[in-house]
Amino acid sequence: MSAKIPIILLLLCWAAGSSVRSQAPEERTNFDPVLIVNGHAVSPAEFQWFAQLERTGVIQFVTSKLRVDYGPDFWTRELYGASPRALLQQRTIARVRREKIEQTLFAELGLITDISHTAFLNALAAANRERREAVRQGRVVYGPTNYTPEQFYNHRSATWQIRAKELLAQSRLVATDAELEASFQRSGERYRSPALSTWELVAIHAGQAAPPAGAAPQLVRDVTDERLGEMIGRDESLRTLLGLRAGESAAVSEPDGGKVVAKCLARTPGKLRPFAEVKASVAARWIDEHYEDLLTALAAEAKVQVNQRALDKISMQ
Repeated sequence: MSAKIPIILLLLCWAAGSSVRSQAPEERTNFDPVLIVNGHAVSPAEFQWFAQLERTGVIQFVTSKLRVDYGPDFWTRELYGASPRALLQQRTIARVRREKIEQTLFAELGLITDISHTAFLNALAAANRERREAVRQGRVVYGPTNYTPEQFYNHRSATWQIRAKELLAQSRLVATDAELEASFQRSGERYRSPALSTWELVAIHAGQAAPPAGAAPQLVRDVTDERLGEMIGRDESLRTLLGLRAGESAAVSEPDGGKVVAKCLARTPGKLRPFAEVKASVAARWIDEHYEDLLTALAAEAKVQVNQRALDKISMQ
């Protein structure tokens, strides 16, 4: 049991961060802020909402890693000096800090003007009104007719992330060709073309020892391993076929009791694609990686004030 103590202590320390200070916020708002992140007040409603998003992860961690059953005293039970409630508080603080830092970045890039929770809820209500009206008028609506808050938040954030990366690629995150080539060399296998194989397939129906007389084999040319898996439909059968060399055969079972005799006629290994051919993909991956590095750096520098009085009033169950 003692080996598990550092896990929860490290999680709590990571979540809290050295820049989090327990003091009452000074910013004037029409609510008592739970946090202030670089001057942006976080309302109790917003903090509560993010806590609900983190709740399942805390339950899964405590029940699976710490072997504690979920019960009436789950949230207040002391585990190595910290309760699940305290862990949920700290994870939520870390989540809110990260989200507010990213939202501030969106604002700096001109993608959003108001990062408050109220503005988010107003945008959600407006989006749902528009979608319901579109349905009423018989227009095509992609996705849900009525977004849940989490669906809308994730959709909007993903859209802004794409645009933010495009803008940052022209300013703060500009990669040189040398940096991109180095990235390509480090993860070149990612850009290898898929292996291709050619097969001769013969179906044997359930209850039969051989295929019907005169049945012609099915020839499948230049199929990828992924496509072959879709055709076979069973992981263990796919593993059997992928282990065959050219000229070898194997019979794999079908769900209906039949079999397929597969003969590998040829196998062509995937080739590493030239850097020039995949440069755009390498650049996109480089931006993704450095975007996360940027957010991590901004979060580490963030000034976060915790209003313990307001935090203690939040239900964390």
